Order: sequence, then C-alpha cells, then structure tokens
Amino acid sequence: MSSNRYLNISAIGRFGLVGIGATLVHLCVSVLVLAMGLDVYLANLVGFVVAFVFSFLGHSRVTFPDGDRSHLAWARFFLVALMGFGLNNLVLLLSSGHDMEYARLMLAVFVAPLATFVLSALWVFAKRTV
Repeated sequence: MSSNRYLNISAIGRFGLVGIGATLVHLCVSVLVLAMGLDVYLANLVGFVVAFVFSFLGHSRVTFPDGDRSHLAWARFFLVALMGFGLNNLVLLLSSGHDMEYARLMLAVFVAPLATFVLSALWVFAKRTV
C-alpha cells in the first residue's frame, strides 16, 4: 500500500468538498423519498446508493485523482461506505422513539466522514505497487 501522500490539507479540503456534495445528494434524495411517504430507513438506503456513486466518482477524480480506480477500489470504497451507512443506521436506531425523522435523518447522514477519509486515503485509493 502506498504511503500517506493523500494525508494533507489539500486532499482533506477536496475530500470535504466532494463529501459535502455527496452528503447533500444523500440528504436531498432521502428527503424526497421520505416525503413520498416511505419509511425513514428506506429513504436512507436510497439516498445512500445515489450518494455512493456520486462520492466514488468525485473522490476518484477530484480527491484522489491519480489513485487506484480499479474494480477493487470500487469494492474497497463500497466496504468503507457500508461502514458509514451502518453508522448512519445506528444513529437512526439509537434516536428512534422521537418524532423528529428529518432531524434524525440529517444527523445520520453526517456521522462518518473522518473515518471515511482516512480509510479512503490509506486503503481505498492507494496506488498498489507490484
């Protein structure tokens, strides 16, 4: 695995911008699905899937432009995203019983960006040397 060439302020800034975009996509799609009368967990799932594609494409082209874009990178990023999604759903579960579904959903969407950045920089998009 390559060293820490992405662990710098510039990469963190780019990650933040793409992440904000992906978070807004996740939130907007989720709110639309929730407004259609569907369950908050289903709304979160649909938002996650759309935001996952947006996020991988953005991070592979903007945050880590010379990083690994192989099928393995997609799989690794999916595992990292699933971890974040699990944390999101844990937040929803732990905050259940409150009638503030929109607030719960917003909180859930903002949970795991730091862990996702570190795993993306060190594992997902790290160039592999053979």
